[in-house]
Amino acid sequence: MGSEAVSPAAASRAAIGAALATPLLMIGSCGISPVVLSLVAGLLAYACWRSGMSRQLLKRGIAGAATPLGVLSLALVLLLAVSLAWTPALKRGGEYVLHVTGSLALLGIAGAGARVLAPKVPAVVAAALIAFAAGVLTLDVALGGGLRDAFGLSTDPFRLNRSALAFALLLPLLTMLLLLERRWGWLALVWVVCRAAIFGSTSESAKLGAIVALVALLLALVAPLATNRLMGMVGVAATIMIPLLAPVINDVIPRAVQEAIGYSTLTLRGEIWREYALMAVERPIFGFGVEAGNVAAHLPEADLLTETRRSLLDYGHPHNAALQIWYELGLVGALVAAALLAALFRAFERHAGALLPAATATAAGAYAVAYVSHGVWQAWWWCLLALIGVLFVAHVSALSASLAAAFPAKPPRSEGASHSLK
Repeated sequence: MGSEAVSPAAASRAAIGAALATPLLMIGSCGISPVVLSLVAGLLAYACWRSGMSRQLLKRGIAGAATPLGVLSLALVLLLAVSLAWTPALKRGGEYVLHVTGSLALLGIAGAGARVLAPKVPAVVAAALIAFAAGVLTLDVALGGGLRDAFGLSTDPFRLNRSALAFALLLPLLTMLLLLERRWGWLALVWVVCRAAIFGSTSESAKLGAIVALVALLLALVAPLATNRLMGMVGVAATIMIPLLAPVINDVIPRAVQEAIGYSTLTLRGEIWREYALMAVERPIFGFGVEAGNVAAHLPEADLLTETRRSLLDYGHPHNAALQIWYELGLVGALVAAALLAALFRAFERHAGALLPAATATAAGAYAVAYVSHGVWQAWWWCLLALIGVLFVAHVSALSASLAAAFPAKPPRSEGASHSLK
């Protein structure tokens, strides 16, 4: 007997399930998020095709590209591509331009599909999937990598860091979904298990992201609109001001705080930021080009530096997204990035609805992580954020559809009916 084709509903639910499974999959492969995003985009595109909604998918995708957020994303990609003309890391830069372009293209397809189909899974199902994954990570940490070792996987503790980060950034969305359904027991379970996973990992950036997201969420639950605008302004200001902040950051932070957090976690970052910021002024308008930060220690501009200072430029990237943009794309890139942030928070106001507090908190946590950690063009990072974005779009659309079904708009009163009441 021939197998039946997968139904559109099953495909769309599978897409949401795959996105929610990302933290668990990252325990086994920390760079798997691009694969998952490709799967999610493919499933949602298939579901639209099977539902006869391919035209709606195309229209939604074009409409999204025409928004300020879409236009600015395209501008950033074009600027990255143009900077290949002067980057000293042409091969690596070209690869990363493709990474960013591919990630945004997949996000466009998956996001449009999520808007058209409005797929979702019950909040308790989402909570169960994430709680299970967090429990697996916590157990593996307690066993010293024993679970991963049983499956022949690397037991290096740092390989759990990206999964821990995924938990930190998914917590606000799960919290709001469970709050809306008043699932207090599930909410407590998710928070306990996810916090254990996050703070049991070695990822200081995941811990920072979780703390910032929690503070932002608490503020946003009290004053959603004001908090969203505040976080947007902080992000824009932090992006524009980093060349001025970076050289003096270790002078501003009290020595006792630096000693308490640790040299390699805090003070070293400040020293790296200082060197990149001082070099960035050499090419302030268009920067050194995409991925030039990876070879900063070997550029002519670093030849006159002491060996100690030059070694601070040899960590692959500045470990600060805003500073990397300034260094590689200059003032022009920083302005595009700041405008992109402003457009993102503005889009939250217009479209997030009841999930606005969660959207604000997630963006705040993600920005905090990007400000102290990963290379800004890394595909796994863009794809992880894209998957979380797709989950938001899907659930916002589903909530809107449920609200419309519960409170259908009344048809306009006809002229004849109007006359009959006179």
